[in-house]
Amino acid sequence: MSPQGLVGDLPGAAASLTRVLMLACGAAGAILFVVAWIGLTAALALGIVALGVSLEAALTAVAFADLAAALTLLGFSAHLGRSLTHPAADSGAAANIWSLETRRSRRDRPTPRAADLADERELRECPPRQPSVR
Repeated sequence: MSPQGLVGDLPGAAASLTRVLMLACGAAGAILFVVAWIGLTAALALGIVALGVSLEAALTAVAFADLAAALTLLGFSAHLGRSLTHPAADSGAAANIWSLETRRSRRDRPTPRAADLADERELRECPPRQPSVR
């Protein structure tokens, strides 16, 4: 490859490298967030144990609190998802276009042959002759 080809491709290479770096940073951030959450819940459990509660009860209480928070966030997310609409979906056009019956009718409809199309074109161009009266 010539040096000019390399120079011309640098913006694309930089964009690809940026995307890879963004994905790597996002994955590392997600892992660090999970580790921090585990550390906070462990500290909370140890704080409960310091108050005189057994370790099993403290871990169970923290696990149920985590589960309740997760279910609450999932429910809130589902609620937000139901409130989203698309303009085409509001008019019902999208449902009519992409319905199962429409897709089936398009798929099952025979394709016109070239000879049939030529006959139709000929009929449109030349109307039928009127019978002559003698």
